[in-house]
Amino acid sequence: MKSILIHIIILFSCVCFVGCKSNKAPLPTVEKGQIDLSKWNFEGNRILKLNGEWEFYWNTLADPTLFAKGQQKLPKSQFVKVPSTWTNYQVNGKPLPPHGYATYCVRIKLPKLTNMRFGIFIPKIWSATKVWINNELIYTSGKIAKDYGNYENLILEKLVEIEPKKQEVHMVVQVANHDIFIGGLFQPFKIGYYNEMLESNSLQYSWTLMWLGILLAMGLYHFVLFLFRQKNKSTLYFGILSILLGLRLIVFGNHYIYEYLKANSDLLSFAIQSKIYYGTTFWLPPIGLLYIRSLFPDNVTIFKRTFPIVSKLAIKISLIVTALYTAFILVVSPVIFTPTIFFYQPLMGIFAAYLFVGIILAVVFRKDESIFQMIGMLTMALAGIHDGLLNFTNNKDLLGLGGVELLPLAFSIFLSLQFLIIARRFSRAFLFVEDLSANLEKKVEERTIEVTQKNIEIEKKNEQLQLQNKNITDSIQYAKRIQKAILGSQQRIEEKFKDAFIFLKARDIVSGDFYWYSEATCNQEWLFNDGISSATNGGSHLPMLDIKIVVAADCTGHGVPGAFMTIMGNDLLNEIVNDQCVHKPSIILKQLDKKVRATLQTQSEEKTDDGMDMTVITIDETHQKLYFAGAKNSILLVRRGDVFRLKGSIYPVGSAHYKANRDYQLHVFETQPDDVIYMFSDGFQDQFGGKDGRKYMTKRFRSFLLSISNLPMQEQKTKLKQEFDAWVGDKYQQTDDVLVMGIRL
Repeated sequence: MKSILIHIIILFSCVCFVGCKSNKAPLPTVEKGQIDLSKWNFEGNRILKLNGEWEFYWNTLADPTLFAKGQQKLPKSQFVKVPSTWTNYQVNGKPLPPHGYATYCVRIKLPKLTNMRFGIFIPKIWSATKVWINNELIYTSGKIAKDYGNYENLILEKLVEIEPKKQEVHMVVQVANHDIFIGGLFQPFKIGYYNEMLESNSLQYSWTLMWLGILLAMGLYHFVLFLFRQKNKSTLYFGILSILLGLRLIVFGNHYIYEYLKANSDLLSFAIQSKIYYGTTFWLPPIGLLYIRSLFPDNVTIFKRTFPIVSKLAIKISLIVTALYTAFILVVSPVIFTPTIFFYQPLMGIFAAYLFVGIILAVVFRKDESIFQMIGMLTMALAGIHDGLLNFTNNKDLLGLGGVELLPLAFSIFLSLQFLIIARRFSRAFLFVEDLSANLEKKVEERTIEVTQKNIEIEKKNEQLQLQNKNITDSIQYAKRIQKAILGSQQRIEEKFKDAFIFLKARDIVSGDFYWYSEATCNQEWLFNDGISSATNGGSHLPMLDIKIVVAADCTGHGVPGAFMTIMGNDLLNEIVNDQCVHKPSIILKQLDKKVRATLQTQSEEKTDDGMDMTVITIDETHQKLYFAGAKNSILLVRRGDVFRLKGSIYPVGSAHYKANRDYQLHVFETQPDDVIYMFSDGFQDQFGGKDGRKYMTKRFRSFLLSISNLPMQEQKTKLKQEFDAWVGDKYQQTDDVLVMGIRL
């Protein structure tokens, strides 16, 4: 009993921990039919729910053109909460019936028009629907009608791309419902960047398809197990549960199969869809009772009386009642059986409660694997309570979980536990047979001799490994001195600028990140002739310039392989910049890319992913200009208390997995006194640490650099080291090489 209580306490603690709220800025909501997103940062919050008070016109299919600004021909409206079924609304003090039709409207003020495309996510509305944006019809589902005869239901969600020509848009939604017990917009509409919403939908669809495949595969697998061993009926019932849940997902899940069937065939008409959905749902408790009885067939004694954990009579009643009701559902149309669901749900709740009581009895009497059943049922119960509160409060996020429904996840945990129970029982049976057929004493004696011999061999190998490790470590330490000599003195490079620092921290002894510096005197021809400079005027009328070239690079790998790459990168940069006089950052990267790929491909016939992520800057201090190009890496500019990110190109240097002809974009901008430039690899941002063992992340890194940017550079270097060491702490290890360079212009 003590161990059971410990498991339950751990479960509730996990739920409470997940439910902790975060102190985020409040999300904008629709108020009085309007929502102002003109100042909303979609970069940080790309998908936003259009929840709040929408305009509502009952028993009216209003012309969308009447909602244009300045129109006065609309009937009197009221403001209602969305998402919510309209049976929660009142007109003239009376609650609305489930059947009817209505028009909704919301007015959206978007940010200033940019190149970013917006999208509107239209959720599943269990009714016929039409949606307009600024008088343009963007979505139709089913057939809108004022009576049942001309009405057709279709439950389908859709993501629609919109290109607003004005900053202010209005969305009009017509809804008609004549056959189901709920009507209106009871799922949230969403708005955001179209590409981000498309990616989010695709991810959700892929996850649901994966879950559907798992359910069907598990069901088929356990049916096969039952065919080979029909005495164990738990596999049969578990397979049926998996198939039932799979059917529910097919006919009403967020995945591509559902979208295709609804849009292109009559196989999922609303009548068929609703009958399969509710039929499979109502069969879950009876099959669950059969499954629990097959797992725990023994009786228990309470107050000197013997009881079964799950009674055969209770199972028989649940099977008969469910069979009769599902037969009724199959015979009549949805408009007839859907109102009766409210009366059947209490019976379903009684069956589920009895199932839960049976699991509690199994736990109390310490039946095998009963604790897993308890954890699974508690998980589903807590998830059901959470989702019920979510729907009851119109999707208000009470627990800080982002308004996500937890029941699908709880189902996955529950079924995974059932799979674990059956697998453990089969495993235990196999082990029992194996133990009976083996001579245990002989096995122990043989294993003892074997272990003794292996221990002797391991000790010898440990001695050899220690010697080899010492030799390897000594060699790498020597390689570190060579690498340091090749890269040059950090102090000498730092002295070339008004104020600068180089912070390089290798994960292993040698580093795969490296820095490089050079300077030259040339004329301005290098801007126009592919970056090739001339050290003398050569008769040109252009003045001579003193320029400085700085490189921060992150090679593939770390340790010894990365160090070899740094040596190759250093030599090739010397050849390109110092020998060939190429000083334009974009051309430096292009030449380096060709040479790296040519060098690596001569060593291997296969395509290799080896290469470098790199930033290159050329500084013209005379004219206060900075030229920048990046290969997958960016630089940060801090100016007067603000930080700006200059993005590099998407291609790395090297790596045969990108197109052969790569052009690296050149950025040119005028510098100002006391501008601070930061060049860095991804090692600092990707380091795991802190209280929760998470990555440091780019946003935190950028904020930290901004906070120390006003300090002298050597003091910034000290702060960076202190911040990195504090983040890693004693619990974590450095995951990658770290390079951060700072230059004050």
